[in-house]
Amino acid sequence: MADGNGALKSIAWKDVFPCWLLLRVFRLSVSPSVLLLSTAASLLTPLGWWCAEVAFLPSRPDGQFAGSGFDPDDSFRGVTAILGRSAVETPASVTTASPWWSGELLDRPLPALWQATTSRTRAVYSRFVFPFRQLMTPGQSLTHYAYLLFGVLWTLGIWALFGGAITRIAAVRFGPEQRVGLVEALNFARRRLLSYFAAPLFPLLAVVVLVALCLPLGLLMRLEVGEFLAGFVWILVLLAALLMGLLLVGLTLGWPLMWPTISCEESGDVFEATQRCYSYTFDRPLNYLCYAAMAAVLGGLGWIVVLTFSEVVIGLGFWATAWGAGPARIEAIATPALVGNPTGEPVSTGAFLIGLACGLVRAVATSYVYAYFWCAATAVYLLMRMDVDQTELDEVFEEEDQERTGLPPLHVDSAGVPGLDEAEPGPDADSDADANADPPAS
Repeated sequence: MADGNGALKSIAWKDVFPCWLLLRVFRLSVSPSVLLLSTAASLLTPLGWWCAEVAFLPSRPDGQFAGSGFDPDDSFRGVTAILGRSAVETPASVTTASPWWSGELLDRPLPALWQATTSRTRAVYSRFVFPFRQLMTPGQSLTHYAYLLFGVLWTLGIWALFGGAITRIAAVRFGPEQRVGLVEALNFARRRLLSYFAAPLFPLLAVVVLVALCLPLGLLMRLEVGEFLAGFVWILVLLAALLMGLLLVGLTLGWPLMWPTISCEESGDVFEATQRCYSYTFDRPLNYLCYAAMAAVLGGLGWIVVLTFSEVVIGLGFWATAWGAGPARIEAIATPALVGNPTGEPVSTGAFLIGLACGLVRAVATSYVYAYFWCAATAVYLLMRMDVDQTELDEVFEEEDQERTGLPPLHVDSAGVPGLDEAEPGPDADSDADANADPPAS
């Protein structure tokens, strides 16, 4: 932007270079309100899968999730510390498992850097998609279907509330560049909770209808005559498969755009979310993939920063107390607190509470990935909307704080003509009328 003398004072990067918006995602993702929402959802999601496992798969060994995609691995160390379902990994095991910290970065810099920066953001995407894929796998037992269905609906319900609130905060921050409070964002997500919940299920419902149409033919094909008849109508099956393929491909790639649609648009319903999801995915696939790749790399770099900072915080806590307790004593306390007791003996209450606190710190650090995912999805949606619909970034639906004044009530007279109700005269009406009356002429 230039002043009257032609001197350049500032540059509107959002207008000159719209992708600049992706560089603002990290700052919003580590904000307290967004991290709080993401942490709450990250802790509640595996709890629902654990309840589903206890209810429908009680014979499975303890500590094993039945392929839900929400296993208690290092990304849920804080959750597993709270539930006590498995040992918590040490920071060393995390660092050595990443090519960023190993010599692989020097041997293969580009592949190793891509793997280190995108693995965590891609894992978040897979965690949401994998349970749906498992649910659509034929040949499973009825109890396993019930387990997966409960877990999928639980996950969708939890993230519809908290993820919807995150996308609302991101939409208002990235668009009109205003702030939305935590309670206000949760209330907005609560009012549109049904749309958030049903949007990803709507295309799946269409797939279920197509499968139901093919089901009688499949039952008939158990017989020889059914196989013969299927050959004449197989072209119809292929057409149904084509529609299912388009629905599933568009949903698999574009579902992260559904919730930002509901958070940004005034109508914000299931139909608009579905329409924009498929429109943006199929109309501008290269733009979408480029934005997603940029967001994944930036999110991975941010994850390395957040992970390192969280481990430094935990390490500094033990380091500060080691000056008083001594290194040997701190090591004796930290080992069972962080990795459990290898001898199988019960861990002391103090060590358990210390491990619980460290697990909560790591859970907050892990929740950053989910917070970044939804904030980045909102930024990508705004960019895709600008590319496809030529809509400015700041055109985001904002709720009015003040209630509009309603019209006065109408009445219908004996002739059927509507009119305003006449106000009833008050006790001082006569005195006011006399005071406002014109003085008598002299």
